Amino acid sequence: MSDFTGLSADVLFEKVLPNNMGVFTFNGEFKRFFANYGENTAALNVNCFCIFNGHAWTVTALYLIPQEIGIGRFQPYVRFTSIDPRDSYGNDRNEWEPGINYVISGHNARVSAFYRYGDLMSYGAPQGGNYPTTANSSRVDSFHVALQIQY
Repeated sequence: MSDFTGLSADVLFEKVLPNNMGVFTFNGEFKRFFANYGENTAALNVNCFCIFNGHAWTVTALYLIPQEIGIGRFQPYVRFTSIDPRDSYGNDRNEWEPGINYVISGHNARVSAFYRYGDLMSYGAPQGGNYPTTANSSRVDSFHVALQIQY
């Protein structure tokens, strides 16, 4: 048995800039997890789906360029994510993601290219659902291309 409480807050701001100068978007999210799993739950049970004790936050800024090129518009963006665990849930981790979307039909069709740099995913496998405080990671960089289609 264990106790868990999670809180989440997010904000989305979009502004059409005057004189058809494009659209600016800001998105931010903050999560705080209060987890009291006890030593027997998290440390000894490899099947524990233990969400860490601590907080995480993400901020994203996007700018939709007003000129249409071909069948869509370009949207450069930058995102920063930070995970800040407490107690024995590992070290702080973060990641930067600059990228560009080619927006064809809003969320229905887009192509994205982005670069990631950080240590969010480089800790290896968690032990008992959590990363020990001695876990070390290296900052990893990667390049991605993505296609989003929905209807």
